[in-house]
Amino acid sequence: MQDALAVASWRGDVVTSGSEGTPDDGVHDPTSQHYQGTAIDLRYAARRFAQVADYRAAGYIVVPEKDHLHIQKYPRRI
Repeated sequence: MQDALAVASWRGDVVTSGSEGTPDDGVHDPTSQHYQGTAIDLRYAARRFAQVADYRAAGYIVVPEKDHLHIQKYPRRI
């Protein structure tokens, strides 16, 4: 996730969640990639489409959510 954090720093994006917590804290789904250190959440930027494009260009999976942008390294397991 260092690359994603570097993109966030370069863009001036605000990271609202990283790998803090434990799978039983209720913040994220117990199988969330946050707990593995392979996902971060960001506040939406004013230019959302450019924000999404920058993270996708860096090789990340981008999941727009209701009030934030979820960035992860690997596809979700079903």
